[in-house]
Amino acid sequence: MLVQLWASEALHGPGLLLLDEPIAAQDLAHQLELLQVARRHAQAGATVVLVLHDLNWAAGVADRILAMRQGRIHADGPPPAVLTRALLAEVFDIDLEPGAVPAPGEPFILPQLARARRH
Repeated sequence: MLVQLWASEALHGPGLLLLDEPIAAQDLAHQLELLQVARRHAQAGATVVLVLHDLNWAAGVADRILAMRQGRIHADGPPPAVLTRALLAEVFDIDLEPGAVPAPGEPFILPQLARARRH
């Protein structure tokens, strides 16, 4: 898909890239790589729309988040303004403070802090 996009952009310039759950079932390295490609694409002037259910990745890569509930936009804005305790309660029916650390001794991964390793 990205090959077709790049070929078209060579003729017409940056356009629109729509990605629906592009990192689902991918390992962390491939998730990071794909999201970096999307970010570079946006920085080159394209509009990039990603559907992500992983809120950590969304917070780490998005300039703007649209949170939806029952097919309607519930919130729209920069990640810190959207990903709040109130939104998590209203949209996902959970009580969780964003940025809360898990119980002691439970490992957790913050993929937005990952950087690709050079080989």
